[in-house]
Amino acid sequence: VAAIGVARDAPTALLAAHNVPAAQIVRADASAPPLDIARFAVIVDPSRRESGTRRFDPAAFSPPWDVTMAIAQAAPAAVVKASPGIGHEHIPASAEAEFVQLGRSMREAALWSGHTATPGLRRAVLLPAAVELDSTAEECDATTVPVGDYIFDPESCVTRAGLVRHLGRILRAQMLDENVAYLTGAEPSEHPMAATFAVLERLPFSVSRLKETLRRNHWRPVEIRRRAFPIEPDELRGLLGKLDGEPMTVLCTTLGGNKTIIIGRRVRSTGPGQSPDRQ
Repeated sequence: VAAIGVARDAPTALLAAHNVPAAQIVRADASAPPLDIARFAVIVDPSRRESGTRRFDPAAFSPPWDVTMAIAQAAPAAVVKASPGIGHEHIPASAEAEFVQLGRSMREAALWSGHTATPGLRRAVLLPAAVELDSTAEECDATTVPVGDYIFDPESCVTRAGLVRHLGRILRAQMLDENVAYLTGAEPSEHPMAATFAVLERLPFSVSRLKETLRRNHWRPVEIRRRAFPIEPDELRGLLGKLDGEPMTVLCTTLGGNKTIIIGRRVRSTGPGQSPDRQ
C-alpha cells in the first residue's frame, strides 16, 4: 500500500520522513495537494501553531478549516485530527466525531468521514482503560430530578461528546439540571467514565455556611469539583482555610439557577481517567 505524506515546510517533511521511512514525503502545500485525493484514504492534521503560538480559531489553522474539510470530503475515507475543544459548529453533520481522553487530559478530537464513517455518530474514548461510549447507546430520560443518594461526575470525553444522558442510562441515573453534567441516582454504580460520590449534605452556597458544615462534621475537603460554578476550586480552597477531619469531596454547581454545594464521600478510588477539577 502506497503512503504519501505532504508537508509544507522542510523541518516537518524531514521529521515525517524519519518517523515514517516507508512513506514518500512530498514538500507541498496541502491546500493544493500534488496527488489525486480521490485515490487515497487521507489523514489530515492541520497545524494549530505559528511561531510557537497556539491558534484557536479553525480559520487560522494551516490549512484553514474549510480547506481541511474539503480535502477530507474529497477522499473516499478520511480522518481529521482536531483540538478536543473544537466547537461543535465546526463539526460537519457528515462526520463521525471521536473525543479521546488520556488519563486526566483531553488529547484530541478525530473527525472521520467517507465510507468507513457513520455520519453524526459521537464517541467518547477513555485511555488507558480502553473504554468507549457512543451515541448509539440508549439515553436516560430528559427529566431533571432533585439530588439523590449518589452523584456521578462524567469524564471530560463524555461531556465533550455530548453523551451524558447515554452514560446516565448505564448508571441508572438522571440529570440534575439540563445545563449541568452531574448525574444523580438512588444506587451506586461503577463505570470508568464517571466518578461516584455518596451524598452526605446539600446546601445553598455560602462560604461561611460551607466552612461551618465541614467543621461541625469534622470533614476535610480534599477534592473540590465544579460545573457551572463561578469560583475556581483553588480560590474556594483558600477561602475555606485549613480544615481537619475525614476526607470529603465538595461539588460546586448551579441547579435551577441557584448556586449549590453538595458534599460527598467518594465511592471508589480515582481511576486512570478521573480528573477532579473541571468546568
